[in-house]
Amino acid sequence: MTKNFAELFSKSRAEEYPSDVWNNFVIPPRYKEYGRLFNYSRAVMIEGSRGSGKTMFIKYHCHQTRFSRKRSHVSSSELTHIGLYFRPDTDFCAMINDFNYGAEWRKVFCHYVLINLLEDFASSIVSVSKTTFEDISFENSLLELDTPKSLRDSVPNFPLKYGEILSYQEDLSVSFNLWLNDIEAFSKPALMEPRTILLSLINHLRCSFPELESLGYYVYFDEFENLSSEQQVVLNGWMKHGQLPLLFNAAYKKGAKVNRDTVSSERLVLRNDYRVVDLEKFTVSEFRVFAAEVLSLKLMEVVKLEEYEIVKKYFCDDEFISIRKENGHLDKVLATAKLFLPSKQYREMASDIIQDKSLVKRLKKFLIEPALKNTPELSSDDFVDADYPEESLMNGLLLNRKTYTPKKVLEKFTTRKELEVSDEYKNLIEQYLVGAILWVYMSASWKKCPVYAGFDRFCYLAKGNMRHFLELCHHTLGVASRESIHISKERITPIPIDIQAEAAVGSSRLELEKVDELGRHGEKLRFIVNRLGLFFQLLQKRKSQSENEVNHFSIKLADDSLMDETTRTLLDEAMIWSVLIEAEGDTKRKSSRSLSSKEYMLHPIFSPHFGISFRRKKKFDFSEEQIRTIFSGSESDYAALCDNFAKKWELRSSVADDGADIATVASIQKGLWDDLTD
Repeated sequence: MTKNFAELFSKSRAEEYPSDVWNNFVIPPRYKEYGRLFNYSRAVMIEGSRGSGKTMFIKYHCHQTRFSRKRSHVSSSELTHIGLYFRPDTDFCAMINDFNYGAEWRKVFCHYVLINLLEDFASSIVSVSKTTFEDISFENSLLELDTPKSLRDSVPNFPLKYGEILSYQEDLSVSFNLWLNDIEAFSKPALMEPRTILLSLINHLRCSFPELESLGYYVYFDEFENLSSEQQVVLNGWMKHGQLPLLFNAAYKKGAKVNRDTVSSERLVLRNDYRVVDLEKFTVSEFRVFAAEVLSLKLMEVVKLEEYEIVKKYFCDDEFISIRKENGHLDKVLATAKLFLPSKQYREMASDIIQDKSLVKRLKKFLIEPALKNTPELSSDDFVDADYPEESLMNGLLLNRKTYTPKKVLEKFTTRKELEVSDEYKNLIEQYLVGAILWVYMSASWKKCPVYAGFDRFCYLAKGNMRHFLELCHHTLGVASRESIHISKERITPIPIDIQAEAAVGSSRLELEKVDELGRHGEKLRFIVNRLGLFFQLLQKRKSQSENEVNHFSIKLADDSLMDETTRTLLDEAMIWSVLIEAEGDTKRKSSRSLSSKEYMLHPIFSPHFGISFRRKKKFDFSEEQIRTIFSGSESDYAALCDNFAKKWELRSSVADDGADIATVASIQKGLWDDLTD
């Protein structure tokens, strides 16, 4: 495989792309519902989890992209909503506080913001001056325009021309950084208020050029949650009182507890002062189409798909949104995605298990034979038939349920084969087949589990998160490259199921390792993911599978105020970083504040690593004490918790055979079959 293919999906973060993302950005679902950011006359708050595409979305609305030279035509309407991007340097901003600078810290912070915005503003003037608009032209250069006299008279060394602003900004930045790091050694610079400077520059442009009479600027503060609460208060005031030609907006992780206060007694009020854009407000089917379009766009960089050249322009241009909803387009991109990432149906997986000597042996040896120990006249072969693979798997589960005897199961199986129809088996297969498949593959850890392979299943694993989807694709191509899989540049090459399955596990493991890097509590969050994953893995190992595909939970509490502070904090952090996903649970609970009415799902991306289901099917109810043990209990306490459930479910104990104390958490992850050979 060529290097181009190996690197095709390597860029999964907006920071890896240039400021101009035209032709690298696919407009997300429901874009029209946002009313296009620049049509709002008040502040906009952009929400989305880590990897949801907030930064790319903002960059799409900033001047580098809107005035891109890659665009075939640019309308003068773009001048009414020029976007400026600002992402604060977290470490730098942490220095700007009351402790270091006393009562002047707000002025210091505002000056820091001005320096950054002034740089992008100067660049925007260059972008406009270099753009050929389809409906207007400028007789004079914007760069040669004199700056406002009021600024030149009031601010020392203020540039004379708009084209000199960038050089001026560089001087401001150097002097400010030197002073900020050593206020004793360097002279204090004049601390300027951003809105005064920017509004003066914008209004002067509006008055000087008839073509710019509707000129408007939209400032986007990215990663707003990383600013201190006090710094957020300052910017909140700007957002509350912002109006054209200068509006301020913010983007932050969904679930982050951002401050809504202002310097005055007022607060930011939803709808009155700002609107919310939720970048993850779309259905599963809408994300499938979105992911298919992103996948198609990536493939077009390398594979020669002549029929796609005409639709390539649809992805990034909002003028073609309606075309992207037509069946012809949808069918084309979904067909491409499914051809590139094929999958197997669950009944095919069941058939593969029965046909595979190693897997069918494990089905017989570990599920069927132990259940027949009191009926020596019956053999495991009586319950397995290659012509009835799904039913054979169900037999393995039924034999381990107390409500069924081996003779009753055999009678049911015989009737099924004779009558060629059975609603009872049909219902069992619909409910328990996936759990049975996972059980068998978990018993043979060296086998690649096809449950996690395929375009649709990659979408489920990503759970609406484009970064996870791209990482899954990237790992898939990485494994394909390692295995020397040839991928054609002339046509779509289907990636083998085993390659995808292995990549899903590798990507899942990497995501688990990266949890350490998430915020202040990353190490603890990884601890929680591992413990929850191992617990759900323990549930998945039950031979009866009466409660299968368990990967989410609720907490039995009458009121959330009863939860201890440590667990509450870690639960909030887990949701902010999308380690856990909150979902609406049982709405029939007596108390609307009961945490039992909320359900928390371990993010599906972690499922392949633990060998559990990514589908939201069954839940487990934890007591407050049990969830506290999982979130912050000692290793021995957690091991004891799992050991008790293992005994209850008649699984092999995690306690060492020699009678040693409670085993380590690592021992819990051992398979039930580690001491058995194939």
